[in-house]
Amino acid sequence: MDTKGQEDVFDALVLDSTAFYSGLPSAFSAWFYTPPSIVSEIGHRSISKLTLKPLIESGRLKIIEPNAVSRRIVENVSRESGDSFRLSDADVDLLALALDLRVHERVLLISDDYSVQNLASILGIKTSRTASKGITKVVKWLIYCRGCGKTFHRKKLLSCDVCGTRLSWKIRSR
Repeated sequence: MDTKGQEDVFDALVLDSTAFYSGLPSAFSAWFYTPPSIVSEIGHRSISKLTLKPLIESGRLKIIEPNAVSRRIVENVSRESGDSFRLSDADVDLLALALDLRVHERVLLISDDYSVQNLASILGIKTSRTASKGITKVVKWLIYCRGCGKTFHRKKLLSCDVCGTRLSWKIRSR
């Protein structure tokens, strides 16, 4: 990630777990935000002591639970885009927190997760990444059964409720 000048452009950096793993927070003097579910994801690892704890103690990292309305917006939009199958609860929280902060701040969400980047783009949230190439275009997914052809919109369903075949994804035709 090219960090040059980023902190001058954005008031708040919303961090996914990959930002902590990469050591990114040490490259900025900005304010950082993340939801408790992301802290839970990384809290059991040594990264917690090296990066997380000093940021919390210095007050540079704010751990905030996203509001329920923003969470519902993210869930609804992710069902529309087909990303709901690929997002964890922590991903939903991360995106909802970015939506919450965007009301009053210029927000940059930092994540290497392609589905998080895709949905953030759909929601109008600026993104950056730490190591991955990042998305090159916004897509909407079609979740379907190769066995019987049924399409799905429910989160966390792995196999067809009609024929039992494992579900597949493909980009919806334009």
